[in-house]
Amino acid sequence: YVVQIQVTIRPDSSAYLAYFTFTSQWRRGYAFEACQAVIRWLIGRGVHEFVAEMDTRNVASIRLIEKLGFQRVAYVPKAAQIRGADSDEYRYSLTVPRGSGRP
Repeated sequence: YVVQIQVTIRPDSSAYLAYFTFTSQWRRGYAFEACQAVIRWLIGRGVHEFVAEMDTRNVASIRLIEKLGFQRVAYVPKAAQIRGADSDEYRYSLTVPRGSGRP
């Protein structure tokens, strides 16, 4: 395995994007390529808004999501617990104009 991507398409045709890169494949560009391909595929099927959330300490995910063109839209304190500790999260959004065909 290289990258696992999960997308939840909401009733309003927006999509929640989540991804996991297996440790042996970190920093090789696979997550960027995979996410970009999934986003493009979904745009072609009518999805034009994407949301992603991540722990504020996850620098690699922050860099990836920003490279994909997402903008930080919210800070959510104590959004989850990771390994028994509170996790603050950032929420990111990507809105693609209809007809552009690309993120």
